[in-house]
Amino acid sequence: NDSLLETTRHSASWINRVSLTEHHQLALGSDWYEDRLDASTPYQEDSRDNLAFFAQHSYQGDTFGTEIGLRHDDNQQFGTHNSWNAAFSLPVGASQRWILSYGEGFRAPTFTDLYAPPAWGPNPDLEPETSKTYELQWRADFDGTQLEASIYRTDAEKMIAWGGRQMENVDHARINGFEASVARELLGWQANLGVSIIDPRDRDSGRVLQRRAKRTLSLD
Repeated sequence: NDSLLETTRHSASWINRVSLTEHHQLALGSDWYEDRLDASTPYQEDSRDNLAFFAQHSYQGDTFGTEIGLRHDDNQQFGTHNSWNAAFSLPVGASQRWILSYGEGFRAPTFTDLYAPPAWGPNPDLEPETSKTYELQWRADFDGTQLEASIYRTDAEKMIAWGGRQMENVDHARINGFEASVARELLGWQANLGVSIIDPRDRDSGRVLQRRAKRTLSLD
């Protein structure tokens, strides 16, 4: 139709890395973005911003490494949210490493999710999505060939997803996944082959979430 819907985002970020000692590093920073909506139809909101502050400490020793971080988001439309992440890494020999990690996420619905033209299935009542992810990862480098493999589980509350007719919040969602990749320089080119297998489900109904590829193969 002849309606107009245009979104614009301005963003800025700052990060400062401080070497406390040979093995300890601290990262402090902030990021900000502003969304603006220009539409031929008036909407409840046409601008909002998100300001976040974060701190991340990392330790890398001879026998293990750790990371722990905190983040505070202040979203003009959806309020404040705190999240944190942590990781433990264990080297095996000179070329392999195991990493166990946990991370939390916060995602506000976009203006398109909320206010797009009716045929696109917007939902102005959407709430922000939060998530917790647990991951076990293996990394290796054998004579210039980089290998990675990981298994993970993401538990999401109020996940923003397509519901068949419009965008909706899935109260309790779960994604189990496996990812693997191999990368190497070939004849002066950098080649990367990756595969991803996921099982995304609504935990209450058991149904598979729509519009999410269960299997992905990529070659770069």
